[in-house]
Amino acid sequence: MLPYIDDAGCARAIENLGAMTRGFLYLEAITKKDIREVIDEGKTDVKVHERTAAWYRKRLSVHYTEVGCGLWAKHDAPVLFYELERR
Repeated sequence: MLPYIDDAGCARAIENLGAMTRGFLYLEAITKKDIREVIDEGKTDVKVHERTAAWYRKRLSVHYTEVGCGLWAKHDAPVLFYELERR
């Protein structure tokens, strides 16, 4: 749902996710690069707010550590990762 709401609403939604998540968050959100290089416009809704991955990462990194493959771990979750398990 994040790509469908405006920047201010999306930023608030990410803050809410950060407040509500206890351990892990799985996030799939289309980015500008995905629209250019990955998706099939015939099969994917591209009527979204086009944001860069950096835009999402900046806001998500306040609360989470990026693990990879769309998985984010809450900073205060009781989990430890080897260095190469984190982005």
